[in-house]
Amino acid sequence: MENNIEKGPEGFLTKEEVLKVLSRWVSLEADAETEPAKIRRELSDEQGLYLLELEEEGEQPGETVEHMYMRKGEHGKNATGKTIISVTSYKDGMPTGGYTLATFDEASRIWTKTY
Repeated sequence: MENNIEKGPEGFLTKEEVLKVLSRWVSLEADAETEPAKIRRELSDEQGLYLLELEEEGEQPGETVEHMYMRKGEHGKNATGKTIISVTSYKDGMPTGGYTLATFDEASRIWTKTY
């Protein structure tokens, strides 16, 4: 899946741009059947947003799913060679699986679904 994103300030994605991409896979608004995903953590540095975590309820009681955006680079104890969106599943607070959902190509400004 590809998506051109308008170039944000200094080429970095804004929170709104990241939420727009995440909304393909995560419900950001409540409906009659599901609660919206909630922003659990949001971190920025002098260049802007580098981490955004959204959490939603899983299909079974005690299950949650985390969608995480991380900008390429070193951010404290965390580092990544690519700008990514990853997904991690939890059962009663313990991780049960995860994968990289999409990667962002800075040169073309295109997200590519990898999973």
